[in-house]
Amino acid sequence: MILGTPDLDERVENYLRELASFTSILNEWDKFNHANAWEGLKTQKMFIAEFYTSQLLNVINARRCFDERKKIPASNDFTRYESIVDLIYNAKRKASQKKYDDATARIYRATELLAQTRLMLEYGINTSNVDVLKITSEENRLKFGSRFKIPSEKIQIGLFESYWLLNEMEDEVFSTVFSKCEDKMKSALEVRNNSILAHGSKSVSSEDYTKVYSKLVEDIIMPILHNISPELWSKNKQLPKDFSDTEF
Repeated sequence: MILGTPDLDERVENYLRELASFTSILNEWDKFNHANAWEGLKTQKMFIAEFYTSQLLNVINARRCFDERKKIPASNDFTRYESIVDLIYNAKRKASQKKYDDATARIYRATELLAQTRLMLEYGINTSNVDVLKITSEENRLKFGSRFKIPSEKIQIGLFESYWLLNEMEDEVFSTVFSKCEDKMKSALEVRNNSILAHGSKSVSSEDYTKVYSKLVEDIIMPILHNISPELWSKNKQLPKDFSDTEF
């Protein structure tokens, strides 16, 4: 290890320690250990640009809104959907490493989480146990009931059904996008479902991943996020590839 080199220049040693700390923080972030990354950043803020610290805090708070049902209000700097963008950037990093199965699984989860977050935040609907009485109109409740064979002790709905429900409720953020892209979503989900990491035995190719990214991220997720906040995507950045990408 270089740090163990005798008579190492102090400036070089300090730089290498900073670099080790920096990469450790990014590694925790890449593994979705956002709280651990934040603990590191609180003592190492001078080693990473300010926009990364605020971006990470927003991801943590977005997760708290969904995972812990924390009622953190949205603002100009915080939409409560930041964890979706974080997942997509993570997927892009996996794709750059040619881990297309992992990347596709992450895009699937981002697509699913987007609808789950909308249903929870705006309507109080938990997709793992849907309270039918929270569906906005009697007509939609009847449609939902006939589709999911209500009554049932516990009603769980998946990705596509979550988008279907938001569309039926005429959610202003989702319905205009989903109504145009329903077939694209079905096609992209077929690729994911045939993946070795889902229900099939096929590895996802580069071409398959590109198709999924185009149909789910570019045609569905990004327009929906733009409807929520036009600046959401531009305010969040991919993690730096190396130490030189940071600002001091």
